Amino acid sequence: KIRDAAPFKEHGVTAAEQLKLLPLRFAYTGDKKSLELARLAYQKVVAVSLMPDGGIVSSESLGRAAFNSLHETCDITDWCWSFGYMLLAGGEGQWADLIERATFNALPGAVTKDFKQLQYFSSPNQVLASSTACPRIAMTRMSYRAGHETPCCSGNVNRAMPNYVSRMWLRSEDGFAAALYGPCEIHTSFKGHPISITESTDYPFRDILTFTIHLVQPLSFSLHLRIPEWCAQPSLTINGQAASLEAVPGAFARIQREFHDGDILILHLPMRIALDEWFDGRALTIHRGPLVYSLKIPEKRVEITHDTDAVRRVLIGHNIEGFPAIEFYPDGEWRYGIDPALKNATDKIQVHENPMPDNPFLAETSPVELTVPLRKLSQWLPDWKPILDPPPANVREFPKNPAGLPEPAELQSPDPEQMLSFVPLGCTHLRLTSVPIVPPVQ
Repeated sequence: KIRDAAPFKEHGVTAAEQLKLLPLRFAYTGDKKSLELARLAYQKVVAVSLMPDGGIVSSESLGRAAFNSLHETCDITDWCWSFGYMLLAGGEGQWADLIERATFNALPGAVTKDFKQLQYFSSPNQVLASSTACPRIAMTRMSYRAGHETPCCSGNVNRAMPNYVSRMWLRSEDGFAAALYGPCEIHTSFKGHPISITESTDYPFRDILTFTIHLVQPLSFSLHLRIPEWCAQPSLTINGQAASLEAVPGAFARIQREFHDGDILILHLPMRIALDEWFDGRALTIHRGPLVYSLKIPEKRVEITHDTDAVRRVLIGHNIEGFPAIEFYPDGEWRYGIDPALKNATDKIQVHENPMPDNPFLAETSPVELTVPLRKLSQWLPDWKPILDPPPANVREFPKNPAGLPEPAELQSPDPEQMLSFVPLGCTHLRLTSVPIVPPVQ
């Protein structure tokens, strides 16, 4: 199956669990064929099933990425965990890039920002998150709940950040590698000598990372700093002086020297706005550094302490005291398109850096906000009408998320351009991330 052209169709979590056996086999035996097969397998998954937010299409099985594709929260955790074994086995930066993308985007997008409720299924493009919004039979799975009728995601989501933290720093033969970035402190040793390294940063919202070295005595070793694939012009200073940095995007830059107590390395990873084409060139997604940005859709939040009889008759509900189910409905417009020329004119997108709050994943106090020129698609007619309390009959027929991108006729005659706010995807519950491309203005 790995060498076949056909994509995998296995259950998403099962595939993530099984494929990691290949890099593990390489790690324990040195069998290079296992690592070669692992690369082919993981690259096939990424090529077919990767979504703009870093999640892997999985509802429940692996599938081809589309505008309305879903990913299970278990898969967000498990694919990051699985990619981590590829990072350990081959030391290739691409796997760390994928882990960061999912951890900083898909993961916080699938939970309420106080971490009390989660979605079983989530999507980069969801403009409705109600108890009847999921296109699959188990419809509550797109509402935010402490527990769903299958309890796997409620447990698995709690492994995501510990897995990330456990792979932030790795050992190399000649020193240490900073593989995944974030504020942290490590205490370790090299050749019997104690070492502590403090990493201070507001990454992924800011592009400066400061590493302070703590030693008992001078010591020669290497630091390997990952240069993300999206960063074209990184720079490094050591104790205030510009330092040479042989940097290749998507790889690790090696700094070998005799370090002294109190040495300070400052790594600058400039974050530039970029627009990527998705879904056969029909939509554009905006990212800046490791963060993916979504249209800031006004949200109507509805707390549910007891499911309606209509929902209860069809679904197995979980009513947990102190953890109400949360539904989100659009409380404003979301039907917008984007000019494809913006891809080569990113200076028209304005970047606003705000103070760092205690919780950076709140839309109202996001540390970064973009202002993007869009055009309203008045002809884009949704195939649903939000209903807060569906009647008992035919609950399965009630509102679902939009079936896909607008049809060609719905892209015609867009409204005049207006500037709209985008925030990091992880700050949202409702979002339009893959913005439909509108025909060029004649």
